[in-house]
Amino acid sequence: MTAIYNKEKYRLFCDGNSDVPIFCQPWWLDTAAGDAWDVCIVEANNSIVGYLPYTITNKLGLTSLSQPSLTQHLGPLINVTSSNPEKEISSQNKIIKDLIE
Repeated sequence: MTAIYNKEKYRLFCDGNSDVPIFCQPWWLDTAAGDAWDVCIVEANNSIVGYLPYTITNKLGLTSLSQPSLTQHLGPLINVTSSNPEKEISSQNKIIKDLIE
């Protein structure tokens, strides 16, 4: 698994997935942040298993990643379900590491 940046793939994913929180929806990010947002996604077996939307701001010459105003939360979201708790935790840790990279 490797993390990639692809808004269009994320938009398609969100269109077909009702489990994506409202503050992580592309239409919300477009409204709250304009073009100043991106998303990091992790794929496995041709499906998105983890994603991290964020906004990019520049203040006083410094670039920072944050969440837009009026947004309660943004953060990594993981779509892994396993009947084995050990495998699920291991998968979640791997996805979070890939998102961080």
